[in-house]
Amino acid sequence: MGRLIVRFGIALFLVFIGGGLFFLLIIETTFNGGFAVSVKLLWLPLATIVFGFTYLNREMLQARSRRPWHAWAMAVALYPMMLLFAWPYVLAANALLPSKGRIEFRGPIVAKFMSGGRYTPCHVRIHDVRTGQDVELNVRCRANPTVGALYSACFERGQLDIPVRWRFAEIPDPCLPTTGRASAPPAA
Repeated sequence: MGRLIVRFGIALFLVFIGGGLFFLLIIETTFNGGFAVSVKLLWLPLATIVFGFTYLNREMLQARSRRPWHAWAMAVALYPMMLLFAWPYVLAANALLPSKGRIEFRGPIVAKFMSGGRYTPCHVRIHDVRTGQDVELNVRCRANPTVGALYSACFERGQLDIPVRWRFAEIPDPCLPTTGRASAPPAA
């Protein structure tokens, strides 16, 4: 098995990166949502896999490289890349497991960020009135959000407590709770 992984390692790594980019494309979360959870959950298992595989297959890896330390240098370079691209897989697991209910972030926009280029993505920071915390969200620029305006966004709370939603799915409006309780009527 190790021989196959070594032989097709670059292709397997590219498939791993491609899967991570695919999940980042279809799953939306708060800005960097779940990244810290991903690192906390996976730093030790991924270190064990990468460095354990390198140790168990060191003779074969060193025979394929020009210098004996190249195998270990590649393991040191591969580990942070694996940790970075494992984050979308944690988001996918969080989104695919049963939801703990809906969560709505609602409040005034306290900051707006736009990056230039052909497609102009917007990123806003809102002060969530429910929790009192600032939450950073990606928004559609066509809506032209302005600082001080009220904004709300609906997400599902996954099993890992990471707020997620499917990027191309219909977003419920208004954000209705999934707990079965009736929501309060809107203020007139």
